[in-house]
This record gives sequence, structure tokens and C-alpha cells, in this order.
Amino acid sequence: MKLKEKEIQNLEEQIPLVAEVSAKQAYLETLAFGRSVLVAENDEIVQIFPDGSRVFIQKIEPPIQIKKGTKFEIK
Repeated sequence: MKLKEKEIQNLEEQIPLVAEVSAKQAYLETLAFGRSVLVAENDEIVQIFPDGSRVFIQKIEPPIQIKKGTKFEIK
């Protein structure tokens, strides 16, 4: 089955939503299984435990804002 260009574009537009939902599900499942997760919040890496407690790990650089549609290469 060959997809048309418009069908491919429609599917590609769904990628950010699918990624967001999948990441949230993985986060919640990890905590439900009694494991901790690492998250980036306010320019920090924080470890979050199932009981809601948090431990500061380290400071990080602020995120880089990239406009939608920007193309770049990873070297």
C-alpha cells in the first residue's frame, strides 16, 4: 500500500502528540512500578520517587528554542 504525500503529512503531524502521550504513559507506569524517574525542570535534573519526593541531581543549561519547521543536522 503506497501512501499519498498528503496522507504522509497528516501522519507526520501526529508525531508530537503521540510522543507526548507515550512519554506521559511511560512516566506514570515507571512510578506505578515503584521506580524513580529523572526529569528536567527549571534548568535542573530532578529525581522523582513514587511517593512524590524529589532529589536535586544537577543544574543544566536552559533548553534551546527551535521554531517549528526548522531543519538541522545532527553531526
